[in-house]
Amino acid sequence: MLAYFKHGQKNSAWGLSTTLAHELGHNLHLYHTYSGSGTTEECRESHNDYMEDLLNEWIHPDCGDPIVPCDFCYHEGGFSCDPEDPNTLCTNNIMGGGNHLKYHITPLQMGKMHRALSLYTTQKYVKDDSYSPVPWVIDENQDWDFRMRFYNDLEISNNSSLVIKCSLLLVPQAKITVESGSQLLILDGDLVLKEGNEIIVENGGRILVTGTLKLENNSSIVLEDESSLEILWGSLVLADNSSIIAEENATILFSSDSYVELSGSSEIEILSDAYFCLEDGAQVALVDSNSAINLYPGYINGVNTNILPPSNDCVTFPGRYTVYGNGKINDFNDLYIQNETITTNQDYAARNIFVGHFVTNSMSPGDVVITNNSHVTFSPENFILFDTGFKITLGSSMELIPNN
Repeated sequence: MLAYFKHGQKNSAWGLSTTLAHELGHNLHLYHTYSGSGTTEECRESHNDYMEDLLNEWIHPDCGDPIVPCDFCYHEGGFSCDPEDPNTLCTNNIMGGGNHLKYHITPLQMGKMHRALSLYTTQKYVKDDSYSPVPWVIDENQDWDFRMRFYNDLEISNNSSLVIKCSLLLVPQAKITVESGSQLLILDGDLVLKEGNEIIVENGGRILVTGTLKLENNSSIVLEDESSLEILWGSLVLADNSSIIAEENATILFSSDSYVELSGSSEIEILSDAYFCLEDGAQVALVDSNSAINLYPGYINGVNTNILPPSNDCVTFPGRYTVYGNGKINDFNDLYIQNETITTNQDYAARNIFVGHFVTNSMSPGDVVITNNSHVTFSPENFILFDTGFKITLGSSMELIPNN
């Protein structure tokens, strides 16, 4: 690479550095400020990429006809341009074309560079510790259908909806806040949280997923009062100590077409007076023994109808969930099993477990029978009561494992 310094000296340190900065500018989607090069900045004021702080001030009475019709002159290029001559349009902008000092970048050029680092392949060269605490505020409905790496906090406000139809990746420490009345809709796209990323869904906020929502490396979601997380025909994946917490009056809904997977000691916590609905047909994989969905005393099986339509498909009680893997759904309420024929392998976990023909008034009396070579595990935190009417047919089995 040859670089020319102010007085024509080749290979000077300053010449090399300014040329390198100029070429890196191209990598960050900056173009020349002078015409005739084929990579010139947009001159139409109606264009989204028009930069008035770069070109609009350079109106000159001796301007000839530019290559494209514009109401200003491009900066003058060429090594013969003298920046000290008041009758020229030389510039000290890094993307200029003279052999003089070039060290200036305008704010809108900086904006284009930040956009390139978010949207284009240069994002893979940015270090992970590039978080900025200055929030990006979404205060009107937006659809994102492009792959993006995001370096800031993201706030969805003013009853707005942000629709993700792409792949969105946050840098470590960045968080998303879904404010009251606003929505984060992951529709056929995917959102990946990792290394301390967090989503806070405030009162009345909503997350709806038909694509993929993935939490890794100690990332988390907190659902505050009367907010919701709905996994419809999409996927929710938690790995490596990630967590979701549903607070009072919040709702987590896993629809019949959803897939939910937890691994690496990840947990979903349904606190007292929070709502949890796992519809019949939903697939739940709790891969390792330390991954769990914890249903705490006072949780409500169903959805909060103040914010969501009622669901008639919520599984009646945790023992009927079909769970794959070595983890558990821990129900820390009392569990009553009555009038039930168990034909598949099942794990039952609860604070206290009551099994028999008539152990509660809340359902019809009837025997509990384990059949069809099924194996059933009971895991009470305190105690289990087997009453009359509990039967195990030939070839089937049960196991009692204290959950404490």
